[in-house]
Amino acid sequence: MKKKNFKTALDICSGSGCIGISLALENPLATVDAIEISEIAIQNMNANIKKFNCQKDVTVIHSDIFTFSPQKSYDLIVSNPPYIHKSDLLSLDPSVRHYDPEDALTDGEAGLKFYHRIFNLSSTMLNDSGRIILEFGSKKQSQEIVNIFKGFEHIIYNDLSNNPRAIELRR
Repeated sequence: MKKKNFKTALDICSGSGCIGISLALENPLATVDAIEISEIAIQNMNANIKKFNCQKDVTVIHSDIFTFSPQKSYDLIVSNPPYIHKSDLLSLDPSVRHYDPEDALTDGEAGLKFYHRIFNLSSTMLNDSGRIILEFGSKKQSQEIVNIFKGFEHIIYNDLSNNPRAIELRR
């Protein structure tokens, strides 16, 4: 995501804030809203915002994305949501399974609940020329996301191991 042609961004499921803070640091003219439900994650995010001196550029929103009512629209929406299928949790590497809280890894179902919610919100939250960038877990899941976001153009990006890992969506 080398293009810096956004003025407003929303980071959904922000966790420690690394994506939203990076966006703010890479594009000092932008403002970033970071939505997170976990109080512990918000404490960590606030510490990171302070550490990287982004207090003016990143606004933390303590909310559940499933009850969140957007007050504005965005040029860019990003998310690394809980996408792991509930049945795959036990097969995760112990360093992941024991480090992250379960609700940061899975939606308790098939791992698609957050993508459906982001799609539903995109009609009011995404500006006309805006983009959505989402992390996902598998090639199969990428196809499911493409199906959820019918009518959107998409590009799939591979991770450093050359596995499909992120999708960029445009209307």
